[in-house]
Amino acid sequence: MDRLKTPVFLFLLFSFSFSYVPLAGQAIIQGKVTDDAGNALIGVSMLVVGTTNGTATDIDGQFRLEVPPGKRQLMAAYTGFQTMQKEVYAEADSTVLIDFILQPGSEALHEIVVESASRKARSKKKKTGRYRKGKGIVTHSIAAPKAELRIALDRVDKSTAMSDDLQSQINPGTLTAGEIHDFSKWELWGDIIDTDLQSFRKIWAIDPSGRFTVQLMTHDGYPVIDASVKLYHKNTEIWTGRTDNLGKAELWSNMFLDGPSRRSDQFTARILFDGKAYEISDLKPFKEGINHLKLEAACQPPNHLDVLFVVDATGSMGDEISYLQKELEDIIQSVQFDQQNLQVNLGSVFYRDKEDDYLTRKQDFSAELAPTLQFIKEQTASGGGDYPEAMDKALEVAIEEMNWSSQAVARLLFLVMDAPPHQDKETIAKMQKLTAMAAGSGIRIIPVSGSGIDKSTEFLVRSLALATNGTYVFLTDHSGIGNPHLEPTTDSYDVEKFNDLLIRLIKQFSSKHSCDQSIALKDPIRDDSAKDPENKLTCYPNPTTGISFVTIENPVQHLFLTDAVGKVLMKIKDPQPGKMEINLANFPSGTYFVKVEDDSYQAAGKIVLSRL
Repeated sequence: MDRLKTPVFLFLLFSFSFSYVPLAGQAIIQGKVTDDAGNALIGVSMLVVGTTNGTATDIDGQFRLEVPPGKRQLMAAYTGFQTMQKEVYAEADSTVLIDFILQPGSEALHEIVVESASRKARSKKKKTGRYRKGKGIVTHSIAAPKAELRIALDRVDKSTAMSDDLQSQINPGTLTAGEIHDFSKWELWGDIIDTDLQSFRKIWAIDPSGRFTVQLMTHDGYPVIDASVKLYHKNTEIWTGRTDNLGKAELWSNMFLDGPSRRSDQFTARILFDGKAYEISDLKPFKEGINHLKLEAACQPPNHLDVLFVVDATGSMGDEISYLQKELEDIIQSVQFDQQNLQVNLGSVFYRDKEDDYLTRKQDFSAELAPTLQFIKEQTASGGGDYPEAMDKALEVAIEEMNWSSQAVARLLFLVMDAPPHQDKETIAKMQKLTAMAAGSGIRIIPVSGSGIDKSTEFLVRSLALATNGTYVFLTDHSGIGNPHLEPTTDSYDVEKFNDLLIRLIKQFSSKHSCDQSIALKDPIRDDSAKDPENKLTCYPNPTTGISFVTIENPVQHLFLTDAVGKVLMKIKDPQPGKMEINLANFPSGTYFVKVEDDSYQAAGKIVLSRL
């Protein structure tokens, strides 16, 4: 049984749970779905119209839904049958029985409007040191997939490819996802790993701490991209990173628990770029600020972008893999079209587990779309058998065997999975080695978690993202596709279409300032494009050559200055209303954001820094 998520297990689970007593004040709607000959229909999508509350019928065609009391429209949708709706009135603490008899036919797209949650639940510690957990913040309505496709994948033999007819009905933009960029919520991350996720540090022997951030720029004000930056404790090299497209490198003094503890202040950064060596002595940890250095170097950003998709292809991914394939095809085509100023190299690795018919399959990097697209399209989900999978082997192939560019504006590894690697000592040691290799090679690991992960896996992959200057992506239930998805441990997040989110990340991580790009200074000094819509925050002059002013109308708890990716560069606690000066002289040309927050609201403004 693959990860206790096979249809048979789910059907048994549903069967045993019909005696479930609803929560006080709730109601239960349950029944059976058959065809016109009286045969039970398995895997029918049952949805409370106007909500994301849904389920699937079990092996006997039965279903059960817990709903608030009142009048409800219940929809039944199934491949090859007409979608049917019935009105149900359910009283609190009661059970309503209703059956559906579906007729042959098909129906069109149904829309689900996802309501927005309050923005008040944000990253803020209470006196106890804990944080507030908020619900996901949805910024737009999301169209559900065709209802008859919602559960169709569970009816396909996982060892065979999805039929061309069913594949043709799946459109990109169906899956939904969120992102947690722990670098931009650094204090919250520290709170989380000291509370909710604390126990998993020993399991994986990883604990991103002892963070040092180095910002490199040329004397002309451009970011220095893809420079090697090594962290030394006394005279011992302990971590290597590479600067990203914004000129920042993240270094770690205590990434792995089985290494020596280094708590002294004797840290040094040594930089190698364009054949020249530089050094920052007396390196300060991130909590004391960012370490800046200007290099005697010309503006010469690399012209390559490497994008690799590493995908778990075991049986438990069968509920989502065909949708993911469509999404990845769309992402690849969009990136190739949008990034015409870069040479985009695309590749992919699919993996399963020991004793499956294969362990890994790969398509090496190519500047042509066709090989990678065809490789992804041909893969299917099968195998597995236990919860952990061969993630370590997949990363080994991805990091050591793939032909990564020697110089690149970004090297992105999207790790699409729904389970962790095995937990034996050998595997954990290999994961540590591969994580350090990825960081030293400038490969950003961006985990994409599907249905089925647990909190232990979430902690691990978020740590991999931090170690390699990446970010964490997770699929959500808002699309109605696949099995339930784990809510991440955080304060709040936005829900986006999955393909839009990944395209946004690729653009963020690969954008570069043109060496001959000039931004004309505007007159008058104030630029209304940098004003918050509610007029609570204004940034000017805009663009600026270094000094900028920020005005806020009301007292707030925090003011943050962040870069284009969201990393916090400066934090001011309890800023007072009025005008304050912000000096960007130590940062490269680019776009920066000012954010203020309080219990009652959030506001943001933009600053464009140009020295030309």
